[in-house]
Amino acid sequence: KMGFAVAEEARDRGADVTLVTGPVSLADPAGVKVVRIDSALQLRDAVVGAAEAADIVVMTAAVADYRAAEQSTEKQAKVAGNVTIHLTPNPDILAELGRNKGKRVLVGFAMETHAGVERAAGKAQRKNADFILLNYPTREGTAFGGDDNQVTLVRADGSYEDWPRTTKREVARKLLDEALGMSLTVKDGQRLRLNAIGQRFHARCSTAFEELRAAAAEVERSKNPNNLYVSGLPSLMNKWLGPLIYEWQHEHDDLDIYLD
Repeated sequence: KMGFAVAEEARDRGADVTLVTGPVSLADPAGVKVVRIDSALQLRDAVVGAAEAADIVVMTAAVADYRAAEQSTEKQAKVAGNVTIHLTPNPDILAELGRNKGKRVLVGFAMETHAGVERAAGKAQRKNADFILLNYPTREGTAFGGDDNQVTLVRADGSYEDWPRTTKREVARKLLDEALGMSLTVKDGQRLRLNAIGQRFHARCSTAFEELRAAAAEVERSKNPNNLYVSGLPSLMNKWLGPLIYEWQHEHDDLDIYLD
């Protein structure tokens, strides 16, 4: 559910999204390219392929560290005594992406039962991730398959932020805000401070906002009632359009704006 929440949130911000998922009971999100896989090896191939054209890669899956060294298509007969199963490591997909990171933002997840922040920071350093979201599997209400999560954002330099328990969709919102380098401050006139990837997303929103300006000008010229309904804009969150509208509404106090 965490991966689906991130995919849906990114889609609603106007991103082109590829969701790589194993066998789950969730329906494919509308407007998202979904790639279904059945093994860690298939996951590696699908993710590495999709990452080539990606600006942001978010790795939420809890991939097993090992797989059976030998696979059989037939049931093995019971034998007397102990049985030894040989395991071989699965590919470390996050580390591979980190070695070929380029300019993309790379986000990983970790699950720890103790020394979580220290281990997550070490993971971010070793694997060249921008940050890690640390899960706590023993905390009530945050288990796999649930609707809520409680995580700690951990950066490679050891700095961290504890996020309160909330819905997985809200965790996805905060994750993408961090990935895009977004910061809103009233003191700075509510201007956006963005990293390079965030600037490209914001450019899409700025184009939409100019369309809104033109529509509003037409409303004023035609002397229509002061209610402006605008449809067809990219379905970006209010954090994108909000700061732009905030400044503009000071010049149009009598105009109510409705975005569809």
